[in-house]
Amino acid sequence: MSTMKKFMLATVPVIMLPWLLCSCTTAEIARGTRLSYDMAHDQFSTSPPGAGSVNEGDMVSLELTNINPFVYDVAINQHSVTYNTSVPPMLKLPLFENQQLMQKGAPVIASSSEELTPEQAQKENPAAVSHFADLYTTFRQKYAAFEAFATFDNYLYSALRRPFVDEEHFKEDLGKHLSEVAGGQQLSTKADFLTHAETLFGDVGAAYFAMAGAHGKLEAAEKARVKDVFTSATAIYNELQSNSLWAMKVGNTADVYFSVMNTPFRFYSFKTQAKGEAVRFEVEGRRKESTDLNGLEGVRPFSLDYSVPVTGGWKIDFSAGIFFSNLVNDQFSLKDDNGSRSILKKKSDVANYGPGALMHVYYKPIGLGLSLGAFTNNFTNVQYLLGPSIMFGGSNRFCINGGATLGKVTRLADGLEVGATIRSADSDLNTVLTTERLELGWFVGFSYNFTAGL
Repeated sequence: MSTMKKFMLATVPVIMLPWLLCSCTTAEIARGTRLSYDMAHDQFSTSPPGAGSVNEGDMVSLELTNINPFVYDVAINQHSVTYNTSVPPMLKLPLFENQQLMQKGAPVIASSSEELTPEQAQKENPAAVSHFADLYTTFRQKYAAFEAFATFDNYLYSALRRPFVDEEHFKEDLGKHLSEVAGGQQLSTKADFLTHAETLFGDVGAAYFAMAGAHGKLEAAEKARVKDVFTSATAIYNELQSNSLWAMKVGNTADVYFSVMNTPFRFYSFKTQAKGEAVRFEVEGRRKESTDLNGLEGVRPFSLDYSVPVTGGWKIDFSAGIFFSNLVNDQFSLKDDNGSRSILKKKSDVANYGPGALMHVYYKPIGLGLSLGAFTNNFTNVQYLLGPSIMFGGSNRFCINGGATLGKVTRLADGLEVGATIRSADSDLNTVLTTERLELGWFVGFSYNFTAGL
């Protein structure tokens, strides 16, 4: 088998090696590593667990969890991450701000401030007054249920001012509180909110008219004893009936509640392919500006800087440097000897040298790889290189290389030998006939890996 065929058989697998390595390690290169930082509990975790470092080629992402997106906008590596979490202003109804006459435990029946005449005292019906008191208590209970549901936004907006919360517990707590003020009703849509509010409002109206009916049957003296509570109840009901803002208030509350429940309290970065010495994430958090949520004046910006080292993984790098090989050209001369000429071999160079370049295939961080390349000493005569490389220094920058080389060299033409006498017919020749041949040899070289760390 010829030298060229031998070298081709050895070289083709090496040329295919990078592709084969990439194919064999596709699962590893495509592996995703997610870094996660819990802002509420100040805890760092990775997926898969225990990934204190990532391999070259891995896709790495960062997520920040338990950050309130209604309070913060976040930028990760200068890429802004924000949610459409606008909050409408909380509607405040005067009805819900003056509850002095509706406080729990307020007296239902007041003592008369004036003396009753014997005739009035004789006409007083304690049972009728007691019946009115029961109906007033029912009215107050129905109103309290309506008020608790209609002012659920007070609790909701107050909870939303917390910058870092455990998302699962936070949403679970909101759901429980809503269930309490809704009397255990399952409210899944905004329409459910409005329907339930209208039902509670209807209950308040029914209780008021029942109380008003009982009040109309009281005698003048009995009406005097319940004047204060009936007057306050009438004022509250009339204000509630004439003020339609409660429906808008409940509708806004439903919008915010479902927005909270459907918005993740986490921020993600774009996936970054691991390369170089480390993957770095820079995080900047700033107070959300496009919101009408009050009470955020004290929210402070925050910043994080996290790096995860990159180790392992198949890598292809390129280096350039100076190379030496034992493939050198032979030089010959003719010697006159008693009228004839003989062929003499001149002293050749010890080694051939010149600039060259190599492609390195290796597994990081092991600084030992297989290299394929070429060098030349005159830009016309090229020698091809194949062999191992040892890489060391920061990012495997410096390489010591060695192995086999294939190149053309000058040799005696076929049929000629050193020391042989030239035929008389060729005695007028002044040069020795030579030819170029492909030969295998060895090489050593020193190069600089200029793509390491990229």
